[in-house]
Amino acid sequence: MARQDEKTTTLPGILPTVATGFDVVASHLWLVIIPIILDVFYWIGPQLRSTTLLMAMADLFREVETMAQMADQLSELVGHTNLFTVLSVPYLGVPGLMAGIVMPERTPLQPLVWEAGSIVNWLLFFGLISFGGLLVSALFHALVARSVCNRDREHCTMVSVPGRSPWYSFLRRFPVYCLRFLGLSAALLLLALALYIPLVLVASILTIFNANLGSVIMLGGLVILIWLIFYLSFGLHGIFLRERPVLGALLDSIRLVQRHWLPALSLFLLIIAVRNLLAWIWLSVDTGSWLTLASIVGYAFINTSLVAATFIFYRDRLLER
Repeated sequence: MARQDEKTTTLPGILPTVATGFDVVASHLWLVIIPIILDVFYWIGPQLRSTTLLMAMADLFREVETMAQMADQLSELVGHTNLFTVLSVPYLGVPGLMAGIVMPERTPLQPLVWEAGSIVNWLLFFGLISFGGLLVSALFHALVARSVCNRDREHCTMVSVPGRSPWYSFLRRFPVYCLRFLGLSAALLLLALALYIPLVLVASILTIFNANLGSVIMLGGLVILIWLIFYLSFGLHGIFLRERPVLGALLDSIRLVQRHWLPALSLFLLIIAVRNLLAWIWLSVDTGSWLTLASIVGYAFINTSLVAATFIFYRDRLLER
């Protein structure tokens, strides 16, 4: 027990872990290429919109008196949406400054606009783009994990082939990473739906009797969902850094958070705060000029460093030493 306590006290804190993440990315600057390419694509690339679908939903909501405000909000979104941003899948995707559905009002180039058309087309595009985004995200996180391993090969468990280059081993294992990452995404989606759908049904029934009670139920469900995401947030790290299957990676994530609850929560909240603060600052001062490219590069570097910090946090606290 004393030996375990001694090991725990020697673990680096959150700020040193984040600093190491910045060091990793600074020595592997090519890691920011994927976030930058995606953000530039969202910014000045072609946009896929669903004006007809949004207007139909707005008209439907206007028929319900309590949904009039939501109808007005949907009407305001018409002309400012871009379905391609789904490439940055929420939670699991590549972080991006322009990753939100709503796009900036001003850009240095007039983007080419495509219409998704019917709801069937919208769902088809959404599924295909989300699938492509998961593959891109798998590549991004695998490259970050490999860079973290290069910094500390002694404690890295990524599989390597003797006598072959590290890149050969990486490419050989990448299809496995993709399959497990897709499995992780499906598992998290099913867990979210299993929690969300019953809550919506219960809240809808309770709203008939008391609107406030229904809102409380939905808020409580949102808190539970966030807490679940927090406990499973290191699942992808187990896949890429420890070569674990989906279930094993999720169980490892739960065990890590249980053992190191406070530092894990601190890192979790720090990343959320930094991402939202940087997005708010840079997008609020955006003038639609080419200077936004500097914001994109800075956002990519900082957030890639934070992603690297999560892999370092996982490595230091879960991998055997």
